[in-house]
Amino acid sequence: MAGNVGLALTGLLYLLGCWIIFQDLQVTEEFLATPAQMIGAGTVALALIVTAFFFEKRPKDADGWVPKPWILGTGTFVWINAFFLRPESWAGVLFGAVFLLAGALVLFRLSRRREWSVRHEFALVAGTLPTYIFAGFVLTSLIRPQDTLAWIGNVIFALVAIGLLIATGNRVRKLE
Repeated sequence: MAGNVGLALTGLLYLLGCWIIFQDLQVTEEFLATPAQMIGAGTVALALIVTAFFFEKRPKDADGWVPKPWILGTGTFVWINAFFLRPESWAGVLFGAVFLLAGALVLFRLSRRREWSVRHEFALVAGTLPTYIFAGFVLTSLIRPQDTLAWIGNVIFALVAIGLLIATGNRVRKLE
């Protein structure tokens, strides 16, 4: 039951985040996506969610090398920073799409191996999260340096994210 409650809560928080971003873009940027853009974004999000559930159920059926979790986490940190630092151009969009697809394919292969564990899954999160914590502060300094509420939001997000990461790390340690 707790799994379903957590999943429902995550879904609601995701929708709340979408609504907050939607409202913020309307007010601060006076931007409203076209219906086609909104339908396209929603379709992609739904397809990714369905895909995640499909791959979740597949059994681990391959032998082979799997990096140690700390190596995977470090590599993920470097990988996601390279993605984050891509240029803001169509070439950057193409690079980002290819980069993410290549990473997804590598992770798909590795995650099907018998040696893959929950520690590896945690390493992916632990390697990715610092970039997005840092990115919030960088983007606020570039776009809205005088916005006190944005800075407070970044601090709250960072503290909650770090707290959840620590709690999850402790739980992962207890599993193995």
